[in-house]
Amino acid sequence: MKKIFISSIILALVSSLLYTQASNETDAAGFLAYKAIIAARDDESEYRVWNTITRREMLKITMNISGKTVPETCGTQHNFADLSEDDWGCKYADAAIRSGFIAKNDNYRPDDNVSLVEALKLIMQAKGIEREENSDWKLGYVNTGYSEGLLENKFRNYDTAALRWWIFIVVQNAITSSDEDMIDLIDFFFWN
Repeated sequence: MKKIFISSIILALVSSLLYTQASNETDAAGFLAYKAIIAARDDESEYRVWNTITRREMLKITMNISGKTVPETCGTQHNFADLSEDDWGCKYADAAIRSGFIAKNDNYRPDDNVSLVEALKLIMQAKGIEREENSDWKLGYVNTGYSEGLLENKFRNYDTAALRWWIFIVVQNAITSSDEDMIDLIDFFFWN
């Protein structure tokens, strides 16, 4: 019992020290690449951390963090007029609909930027984190994201386009909330 307690304290101390280091934009990108959530890049600048991210790209991240199966080809779940079956994002949209992460609509707008609240909602859904009940659903996601440690600060500029670095850090926080993934984070920073 004493050994488990001491191990827990050491893990907590190391993880708190690493949190500061892991909050760096490119560190978060590197960790997500290590976990095969995003494609690994040889040059850190290729992560384009200061760029926005499209709704198509966000669906790929969402499905990768959810652990749900994505078929090799696009199925028939979606009916988006603006997403053809030969588009690489089609299979992710199809899987996201099957998983209940997005709804069937006439258009998906795959090339539009994903907003802060859209990205947060998808991340939380993929990780099975339910938002608080609130008449303002956007505020419900922000409050829960903050209380669960995904967000460092609450925000109200819901519809602002999310930057890649912000998404990478929120995703990293969402996946390192379990002990197993925290150990992966520690391994990543000690061995990379």
